[in-house]
Amino acid sequence: MTRDLSQRVEKIIREYYDPNHSTDQINLSKMTQSIIDQIRPPDEMSIEISDNTEIPFFSHYNRLYSVLQNLIDNSVKYRSGNMGFVNVQFDDVVEGIVITVADNGIGIPEPLQQKIFHEGFRLSQNNHGYGLGLYLIKNLVDELGGKIELENSSVGTTFYVKLPNTNLQ
Repeated sequence: MTRDLSQRVEKIIREYYDPNHSTDQINLSKMTQSIIDQIRPPDEMSIEISDNTEIPFFSHYNRLYSVLQNLIDNSVKYRSGNMGFVNVQFDDVVEGIVITVADNGIGIPEPLQQKIFHEGFRLSQNNHGYGLGLYLIKNLVDELGGKIELENSSVGTTFYVKLPNTNLQ
């Protein structure tokens, strides 16, 4: 884990100093597994990865990593009970990919769904954190030229992140 973290820090520093913010071909399953290994969810938590992409995907590695890490981490943190699940799915679309992160967590009440991407907003004052995670995700997705939406159900929340493939532009 220390080596992975060191490599990621080095990559962030290189990208920070790269004025062109270069893009890389990304192995989405490998990136997601790395995030899961870093988060270390409880053993009773089920996390499934479905990579349905056939076209090589190019994007900003660190930004995409941060988006996925935060969405998966939130699904683990806000699970409902001990037996949580998270499904992470990647699908090709004409101009890029759609990333779906679905869980069986506590959900987000409909009246609050429009506020979750605002800086400093937390669902409850009992929640730990500063209300920056989803705000940062929204900004990163915007920087990547994408869109993020959510769908709430009676069991959990599903986030859809649509991103362009920089190799197709």
